[in-house]
Amino acid sequence: MANMDFYEERIKELARQAEERARRGKKIARALKLKAKGSFDEAAKLFEEGCSLRDVIPADYRNWFIVLRKMNARDLKAGEYGSVIERVRTMMQVDAERDQAMRRDHEETWERRVPEDYFAKSRNLKIGDVRAMLKAAVAVRDRSAEQVARDHIEEFESDRASVMAGWRLEKQCEAINVELRELELEVSGRVELCALDHFRREGYDGVACEGDAIFTLLDALTLKVQCAVNPHQRADNLLPGSFPAFLEWSVRNPPNEAAWKKIEHAILNTKCDEFAQNLDQLCANVVHSCGDLEDKPGYLGFAREPLLALENALERRSLVAIAKKTLEDPYTFRNGWPDLTLVRGGEVRFIEVKHNDSLIASQLTTIPAMVPLLDASFEVLRIRDSSK
Repeated sequence: MANMDFYEERIKELARQAEERARRGKKIARALKLKAKGSFDEAAKLFEEGCSLRDVIPADYRNWFIVLRKMNARDLKAGEYGSVIERVRTMMQVDAERDQAMRRDHEETWERRVPEDYFAKSRNLKIGDVRAMLKAAVAVRDRSAEQVARDHIEEFESDRASVMAGWRLEKQCEAINVELRELELEVSGRVELCALDHFRREGYDGVACEGDAIFTLLDALTLKVQCAVNPHQRADNLLPGSFPAFLEWSVRNPPNEAAWKKIEHAILNTKCDEFAQNLDQLCANVVHSCGDLEDKPGYLGFAREPLLALENALERRSLVAIAKKTLEDPYTFRNGWPDLTLVRGGEVRFIEVKHNDSLIASQLTTIPAMVPLLDASFEVLRIRDSSK
């Protein structure tokens, strides 16, 4: 009887959590619409209500901070310096709490401690936010806020990628030696998918999923090894793009040289037929986990052919080099990959699509680290909307 009561309470609690996530999801959806219309104050309030430390969704926090950044720019121009100072203080606090929540969740899930700076590369607070605070603090002679801002700026400036994140796109591309091209397109919906459609018309096949393309390829090559090394992993529940997490928890922390040797051997020696079968399994896992995804063009679950072409075009030794580089810092290098992975014959292109923004710190870290390892072009494409 006691066991039945426990399970009934557990089911009720899970139902309550699902309802709460649904309510927050609706608020986030409304906030995104308000953000698109420029109603930043209303959007910020909904983002604050919709974001939860119990269930961190990085994209929600990222969009919230974009809205707060717009409000800071507006208030600086209007001379509302006190609002800017308080808003940036809030951003600092939220960013720290989110970082702590993500570390706690990882440690509970994997039962291993992670370093204090484990999620530092993915923080939402930017050096430009702190500079806005400094400008406001100097204007109203708030010495306390000024010192807080200067301390944070010093911390940011110790990280070159964070400094470069505040540069103009042209200067960023020059600094990391990546070509910046421009293209005029009619933008309707996600700019990455508009660009993907453009390249498909030019004969390329590809996906718009950042690093998940290359890491799914590595997942398919090492599927048997992952299941053998990690007793909790099964072939029928591994989701595409999990390779960096596998490296972190089964190879790097703690160090497992024997597992790395097996990974290297699998990447070099897995037959094409086995790779294709494993890729089919990974795609089926996506459909089973997430349902019908046909309304999401370019999603990995329906990208079998581009990934087969990608595996055929890339040297296996290059893939070993990518895996080895990712092993140095899996959490850092799983982020920052270009939006598009394109294949045409033996040609491979990685393209980061920009509309009105610049490269972020993770991209400024990952792209230059990966460029020398692959026989492929890395480019930044700035889209000009022809409909405006």
